[in-house]
Amino acid sequence: MEKTKKNDEGKKPDWLDLIAKPMPKFDPKKDVLKVLTKIRPKKQEKKHNKKIKKQVKKARYVLSGGAVILNVQKNTPYYLLVQYPTYWGFVKGEVEPGETEEETVYRETFEEVGISDLQIIPKFRETQQFYFKIKNEVIRKEAVYFLARTHTWIVKLSHEHLNFKWVMYEDAIKLMTVKGTKDLLKKAHERVLKYYKLKG
Repeated sequence: MEKTKKNDEGKKPDWLDLIAKPMPKFDPKKDVLKVLTKIRPKKQEKKHNKKIKKQVKKARYVLSGGAVILNVQKNTPYYLLVQYPTYWGFVKGEVEPGETEEETVYRETFEEVGISDLQIIPKFRETQQFYFKIKNEVIRKEAVYFLARTHTWIVKLSHEHLNFKWVMYEDAIKLMTVKGTKDLLKKAHERVLKYYKLKG
């Protein structure tokens, strides 16, 4: 009997076992998605997906043109970044009726940063596509980016941007927070090194 008492006294209660166990890591994206999936019935989920597909099909198409602008000093390329309210990126704007993509780049560059001597580097044209909503209207925006060289460091910033910086590639990547913009700069930088025969 004494042995039994000792064993019972030495045994941890169930609630202590629960406390001792580490809590599983919470992944907001996966776990919230699981909860939403469980809450929404399958029929309702199908209707929701159909609604989204219809909105995407009816989305208004908007084309914009932009440029990764650079200048070179002592065999080192410096890239011009402009600051938007929530991120650092490149000069860009909507293509107006009758304009070519290149003409938009020249116009937007002059309007946004006051640069008028751009030289577009051949064999570089990258596109990005994304969807967003404005007042319940779905918009499909396609942004076309060129690579362009300038010989001036003087920037006259428009009211559209908060700030600007001439930065080397590594510093530009650190400033950027949008993956698509980082990927764009990586491709542009590779092209610059090859075109001007510079060392990375």
